[in-house]
Amino acid sequence: MSWWNPRTISGKLTRINLLMSGTALVLAYLSFLAYDLYTLRGNLIRTVTAEARIVGENLVTALMFDDQQAATATLSALQSSPQIQWAAIVRPDGLVFARYVRNAANPPDVGAKLAPGRKVGQWERGQGILLASRIEFEGKQLGEVYLLAETTDLARSAAEFGLISAGILLLCFLVALLLTSAIRRLLTEPLSSLAETAQAVSRERDYSVRAKTPRSG
Repeated sequence: MSWWNPRTISGKLTRINLLMSGTALVLAYLSFLAYDLYTLRGNLIRTVTAEARIVGENLVTALMFDDQQAATATLSALQSSPQIQWAAIVRPDGLVFARYVRNAANPPDVGAKLAPGRKVGQWERGQGILLASRIEFEGKQLGEVYLLAETTDLARSAAEFGLISAGILLLCFLVALLLTSAIRRLLTEPLSSLAETAQAVSRERDYSVRAKTPRSG
């Protein structure tokens, strides 16, 4: 396999081209994968934050009239959002006013507090993201809504994207290999012909031997 032999010009050119092509493809693959994960995470945060704000607006009346049943009924609408694992409405005094739990084995554990002056916030929670939105009415703080969104779907989507991208990466690498082979022949054939001519002259002492002229076009 002279095209891969590091002692030959052909082998050196092949290795250099494949190294450059492979490095560029791998860097592009990692960049796209990181960007995809970043985009998916950003979309999840924006979606859940919007849900938290909508829930907060729908809970204004229940908080003003201390109607926990109505608040619980409002939170039950989160069943249509599979990424929401639990939700909790916390009063300004820190007491939980109402809650929603998708899985009883994973009860609400807020353990976080919006900083003064902040209307929204987010925290990392293992394989989830805890998001919060302040509930206000006519400038008066009524409470805060906390939603825990799981991120396992993000990892699954990123894995699927990674597999598809890996297939495309492999295809691109094979194309690069074919192009490298074609370029290698164009560059090395004239050199090989010249080397053969030089050997013939040295061996036979026939100075009339001429190297073949490379084909043009």
